[in-house]
Amino acid sequence: MDFGTPDTTVTIALSSFPTDINLDGVDDTLVSVVLRVKGLAPPGRRQFNQHNAFSGTVTCVVSTATCGSP
Repeated sequence: MDFGTPDTTVTIALSSFPTDINLDGVDDTLVSVVLRVKGLAPPGRRQFNQHNAFSGTVTCVVSTATCGSP
């Protein structure tokens, strides 16, 4: 999934994530989500904005609403 922001932070609602992760027709209960971030240069700049590396993984635990690197 892709999310964008002009800021240096982003808030993603838990409801933005699919509720049936394994596609078995039954909604799943999310325990955590694992995210990676990719910073892009603004459109129109010639800095090859799609060639930036992704960050390391960040795991967010739903029950505690906390995120951190492993």
